[in-house]
Amino acid sequence: MDAFGNGVSSSPSNSKAQPGPTFPRFTIQDMVNAEYQLVTRVLGIPRLHAVIGLSMGGMQAFQWIVSYPEMVQKAISIIGSPRVTSYDLLLWQTELRAIELAAAYAGDGHKALPVVAGIHTLALATPSYRVRHTPVHEFKAFLTTAEDRVARRFRAEDWASQIRALMSLDISKPFGGSLAQAAAAVKVRVLVVVAEEDHMVYPSPSLEFAKLLRTEPVVLMGDCGHLGFLECGRARLVAAVTGFMSR
Repeated sequence: MDAFGNGVSSSPSNSKAQPGPTFPRFTIQDMVNAEYQLVTRVLGIPRLHAVIGLSMGGMQAFQWIVSYPEMVQKAISIIGSPRVTSYDLLLWQTELRAIELAAAYAGDGHKALPVVAGIHTLALATPSYRVRHTPVHEFKAFLTTAEDRVARRFRAEDWASQIRALMSLDISKPFGGSLAQAAAAVKVRVLVVVAEEDHMVYPSPSLEFAKLLRTEPVVLMGDCGHLGFLECGRARLVAAVTGFMSR
């Protein structure tokens, strides 16, 4: 499902009634609540066999199993997180600050997206991965492509809205901030997949939650970082998900 703020679903950039800064702030839980309403009220589906998500979708998968524990039979979170760390906040706050400064001083937050693209690309993988995949003589073209991709596909107000949603992530809030109590409320089988060298979604909260759920996490090794599902750990990920879904 398209998530709030991605420019396709309801977003600051495409809302006629509440455009731009008047668009309501939303959270990961709001995304899941909307998905729940669509599944149950519109599609009339009383129970889901599985919820699976990647990155921000992996965060939604964690939110699903504490918000609607009776609705789901299985859940798979791939390089997601049940709550943010200070490292995550440092990354996202920096991106958000760049957009806010461009809006304040240049009158257009969209002008910050090339800078945001650089910050974001820096966090996607490890230094060794980037050096191996991007020779110095190809760097200019690589960065231009990364900047153009973000600037063409996204509006600054949408990107900022999703960053704020990410920064608010904490499935333990209704449980007094206790991940242990949140885990105790989970009634489904869960597969937790993390990337060992993830510099975008730090894996420690997912590993802690997996331990509390008494389930063995799948750790994607290698230097691909947040991109581990595409290259370094793809074969292991496919095998783990296939095995989990077949049991």
